[in-house]
Amino acid sequence: MLNVLIITKTPRATGDVKQALRNVNINSFMSHPEDFEKIWLTQFHLVYIEPPMDEFEYEQCIKKVRGSNWQIPILLHHKPEKTIHNSCILPQSTKPKELALLMRSIARPKTITPKIRIKYKDLVLDIDKRTVKRGEKTLELRNKEFCMLELLMEKKGRTVTKRELTEILWDSQTTLLSNTLESHMSKLRKKIDREFKRKLIHTVPFVGYRLE
Repeated sequence: MLNVLIITKTPRATGDVKQALRNVNINSFMSHPEDFEKIWLTQFHLVYIEPPMDEFEYEQCIKKVRGSNWQIPILLHHKPEKTIHNSCILPQSTKPKELALLMRSIARPKTITPKIRIKYKDLVLDIDKRTVKRGEKTLELRNKEFCMLELLMEKKGRTVTKRELTEILWDSQTTLLSNTLESHMSKLRKKIDREFKRKLIHTVPFVGYRLE
């Protein structure tokens, strides 16, 4: 089981994130920025610094985390002036379920060899670097598209249902248009298949999608 530490000033507003993490079997623990240095960080696989925080608060949190554990991955929404080792800067618009999926990809138990690269045919997805290549071509994917492709590649050869994609990638409170998923998948398919003779993403009518 993965353990994530959420550093937040507004614990009541973190409910959606905690629920999204539970849905993907991740334990989450909350701590105020002034208190978390008392926590033994080696029991966690990832630290998420939740906004809102000002520049000084972000810097202090990062300093405390790195002072206790140099290797633990850090997720945050603020881009610091200096590069932070083993960190990921998230868009402000990142939704809880999208965030949970990203955390599941990054926060790996120490007893498990991280699966940082997934390969299928000539398609390679690098979870650690957040890059996708097909053949020699690097593909630029948006965060949602990257998560969709990761799900398809994890279940390569098997169908990923529309319901599964929707429940993982969008919050229950988000109102989706009937063609929202299809629109995102269409954009992903164009980036993955348009310039290549062999098509990898296939539609399973009325059910979902598969990579084959």
